[in-house]
Amino acid sequence: MNTEIDNSFYGDGKFEFIESEDSRELFICSYKAISECELWSWLSNFEPDGGFMSCSHENIERINDVMMKDPVSGNHSGSSYAIVMRTMQAIAKYGYECVKKEIIANDKDRKERIGKKEKNVVMYNNYM
Repeated sequence: MNTEIDNSFYGDGKFEFIESEDSRELFICSYKAISECELWSWLSNFEPDGGFMSCSHENIERINDVMMKDPVSGNHSGSSYAIVMRTMQAIAKYGYECVKKEIIANDKDRKERIGKKEKNVVMYNNYM
C-alpha cells in the first residue's frame, strides 16, 4: 500500500471543487497516476526544463504511461496537460487543501469580474 497517498497533505484527489466535469476528470487521472507511481515527494522538488509539455524525464514518462491507461487522458490539449501538471506540482509542494483554497478563491474572483462586466454591458446597452 502506498503510504504517501494516505498522507492528508496530498488530499483525497476528488477535486470536487473543479466545476467542469471534463476538467475534473483530467485532474483525477493525473493525481491517480502520480499516486500510483509514488512520485509526490519527487514532484515537489522537480522543475522540468522547458516545462512539462516538452519534458522527457523518466519519472514524467512513468506518470504519462500510467495516465495513458485511462481513456480520459486522451482529452488533454498541450495547455491542459501543462496546467494540470503545474497544479499537481503545487499540490506536491504546498498540499491539496492549500491548492484547493487558491483555486476556489481564483474562481470566485473570476466570477465577480465577469459579473461586473455583464453589469457594465447592461448599463451601456440601456443608454444606447
